[in-house]
Amino acid sequence: MSLFHQLRRRRAKVLFVCQSDSDLNKIEEALSKVHVRDVMDPCISMAEWVPNLPAFDVIVNLSRHLVQPGVYVLSANIDRIEQIVEFLASHFRWARDWQINEEDAIQTTPAPTPIVCPPPVVARLSF
Repeated sequence: MSLFHQLRRRRAKVLFVCQSDSDLNKIEEALSKVHVRDVMDPCISMAEWVPNLPAFDVIVNLSRHLVQPGVYVLSANIDRIEQIVEFLASHFRWARDWQINEEDAIQTTPAPTPIVCPPPVVARLSF
């Protein structure tokens, strides 16, 4: 079953990869402004620690690090994070609400394995 068909039954697993603490705060702020919990299970990770990528449906790479391909990867600028979150949420809702003939839904890729997203790893140094 395609991702489009899967999103009719479950929320999308989205990983946001950020570069710094300020980016992390901007992502959290955007997620709180835009109602996404009905269609998206967001996870935020610092670029130094990226979890099991195949477990996610979409990865939004806001860092300068290259993220291993294999899933849908969006490379974006942190200044547009709210627009990106709104875009993803609206398209996930569209997929969820789309009326299709269930007999036409054909399994094409396996669903990602369930994950538990740990809190972001943040190192604070004091001199």
